[in-house]
Amino acid sequence: MNSPVDHRVLLPALCRVDPVAIPGPLPRSEGWWVWFLERVRAHGLMPLATRKLVVHQDLPETVLADLHARRLADASRSLKMVQELLSIQGLLGSSGLRPVPFKGVSLAASVYGDVTLRTSTDIDLILSPDEAIKARSLLKKEGFVGGPTALHEPAYQRANNEFSLFRPSDRLIVELQWAIVPRYLSIPLQLGPMLEHLVSVEIGGQYIPALADDDLLVVLLVHAAKHRWERLIWICDIAQLVTRGHALAWDRLFDTMRRSRIERLVLVGLRLARQLQANLNLPDEVLRLMHADPSVERRARQIWSGVIDGNPSRHSPLISHIDLGLREDMGDRARILWRLAVTPTQGDWDQWDHPQSAFAYGLHRPWRLWKKYGGRVVPSWARPT
Repeated sequence: MNSPVDHRVLLPALCRVDPVAIPGPLPRSEGWWVWFLERVRAHGLMPLATRKLVVHQDLPETVLADLHARRLADASRSLKMVQELLSIQGLLGSSGLRPVPFKGVSLAASVYGDVTLRTSTDIDLILSPDEAIKARSLLKKEGFVGGPTALHEPAYQRANNEFSLFRPSDRLIVELQWAIVPRYLSIPLQLGPMLEHLVSVEIGGQYIPALADDDLLVVLLVHAAKHRWERLIWICDIAQLVTRGHALAWDRLFDTMRRSRIERLVLVGLRLARQLQANLNLPDEVLRLMHADPSVERRARQIWSGVIDGNPSRHSPLISHIDLGLREDMGDRARILWRLAVTPTQGDWDQWDHPQSAFAYGLHRPWRLWKKYGGRVVPSWARPT
């Protein structure tokens, strides 16, 4: 009799949108499924997982019932998020703003072709810096709270990339982004050219603007790298976009990654996508670049092991999401550490509310970080590889 499939095999198999059979028999232990489904949820895979698992009638009855209930709940939540997105899109559009949704239900529709196949927890909108300020004001009138004070707003926008707003009545989060990552990550990824190549995606019977496939791929790769690919869904998104991205303009993507100095970051992300889906069709130039940089394979294997096994990070909590080894430019590595040390965060400003704080806190922040984190502020992995 064959042994039940291992979770390291089952997790990636559940990611696949294509009809790939689950390898091996499924476990019968209800306790195992409680443990495993919590991992599935943490990785953002529940809608994809329930879609494949509910057809297996040999699972314990309680597990099947739980899977059906989760599937209905996730679908209901996704449809609710569609309504919220269209409502906010209409509100901001009626005031002359041009928000571009990405991630969430917009990503589910454009990449998976089904808004219910991806968990959506918030609404992410790209706007210009000036539009973000206007949008924040409009949303505050609708019950949203959060973001910097008017005193700190200009300095905050120079150092950060988004306003994160929260509506207490239903706990909805809306993030208004004028850049993909904060300035301290030293990724000069320009949104302007991306906004000149927008496409449309249909959601809830309406067409809304969306990033072109090649621009979306870069954005997803940078976002996942920022969070060290901690969730398997981010790798699934990349693999699925490459699989169905018939309109991918790889030449534009190559140009973007070189101008933004993120070649290694992009290659590691694509290597992870191929680890998930071995038959992923990548251009010969991508494969050539991967082989030319040995650290790509090494980093991808380390990250994949951490994602699948769920190894907790040993890095400083301050900078656990930054992997300097993904940056091939030594100047970028130095800028990241320097800007991280002197750039005040919203939490910093909340604690020290003075008119001159945007400058003065930049001088005070290193001392505060040292007191809070001690020697953990400078990680061992910051050394060149």
